[in-house]
Amino acid sequence: MNYKLFLFALVILPYCIFANDTDLLNEYKLLYTDISNVNTIGYKSYFNILGNKAEEKINFSQGSLMFTGIFEDLAIIGEGFFKIRLENNVAGYTRAGKFHIDIDGNFVTPQGFYLYDNVNLQGNFLPESIKIAFDGQVFVTIYEGGGELREIKAGQIAIYKIPGDLLIRYNDTIFILKPGAEYTPEKVELNHEFFPERMIHKCLEYSNVYYLQAVLRMYYILSIIGDGYIKNIEFKKEMLKLVIENLANNYSRDEILLSIDNNIFELYKLLEESGLFDTIEEEVENDNESLEEKLIRRFVPRRNTYWVVQRFNAQRFLNNQFYFLNSILPYLRFDY
Repeated sequence: MNYKLFLFALVILPYCIFANDTDLLNEYKLLYTDISNVNTIGYKSYFNILGNKAEEKINFSQGSLMFTGIFEDLAIIGEGFFKIRLENNVAGYTRAGKFHIDIDGNFVTPQGFYLYDNVNLQGNFLPESIKIAFDGQVFVTIYEGGGELREIKAGQIAIYKIPGDLLIRYNDTIFILKPGAEYTPEKVELNHEFFPERMIHKCLEYSNVYYLQAVLRMYYILSIIGDGYIKNIEFKKEMLKLVIENLANNYSRDEILLSIDNNIFELYKLLEESGLFDTIEEEVENDNESLEEKLIRRFVPRRNTYWVVQRFNAQRFLNNQFYFLNSILPYLRFDY
């Protein structure tokens, strides 16, 4: 009996160890993908903080919001996706709200994909007049003949709800329905200011990667995985040690800076909502102004007030924060 048990263990145990190390290698690859996209707008990670590991199931939790002041930027609070039109009219779903307006007045992603429910802005609209409400309604000011300016509703950008387990990655920030999945995404009716889902104008949602936890998990995997699965393990561990120390040392400073930025943003919103900027503009109004002077007076001062919040540049902050991590990424690849 003991002899049979020994033979069973001899055959089965090596397979279990091999399978476990293979799983760890696959997890390391997912973690590498995550930290490679720590700065990617709208990226959703593989790392599950509750299970403290990465897995193929995508984590669709909310990423942090950063105010940009850019008129085409949009972020979603709560569940849902922007629906875009991919190649061959395939529907794609994304949380990356970094749009731009093309020459024909359409909202377009950086990859060149249009919103599925396209919003087209008239050619004579003023770019800095774009306003997008919490429910996705888009308003712009257009120039009419005789020097008249008029605000109009240009359309509405929708949020679509779809279960995350029905989606697979199309690329880093865009998802599509799994092959064979039959589901009609539900368009969210944002008809109340306190609805859980809403849009935030001039903001972007950054990745939801728990970068410190992800890096710690990578270090742990390198510490227990079998020899031969990942090359140059000791070198990678030393690199990750430096990353962990750097992130830990800067954590308190980063939290303070983000808090300051948020307070500046809130102060700006209060001043804008109070009508202070409109009052300043009205005081300098002059009936003898030319049309060009009226446009400059009406929109340029408002734009310049964004300097208050833009002095803390979100992208520059994130680039500096992860500069060292980004610089060593090629050396952390599993096959290096």
